[in-house]
Amino acid sequence: MERFTIVLRGYDINAVERLIGLASEALASGNQTERETACRVLREPDLRIRFRGYDRFQVDDALRLLVDELSEESAG
Repeated sequence: MERFTIVLRGYDINAVERLIGLASEALASGNQTERETACRVLREPDLRIRFRGYDRFQVDDALRLLVDELSEESAG
């Protein structure tokens, strides 16, 4: 599991963990439909900002990397 810095005015921790879990499951599944679905969700996540949450820049970077990885898996 990715570790992010907890900051003031960061992304909701539970929502980020759910997204990371979705991506991890899709990558492990080997199912192209699951990977494509996860990729769509990660491209436009509905992440709320909370008083204390995960660093937004770190999360955005991690989600971009996961989208790239999911896209590569789908293409291959």
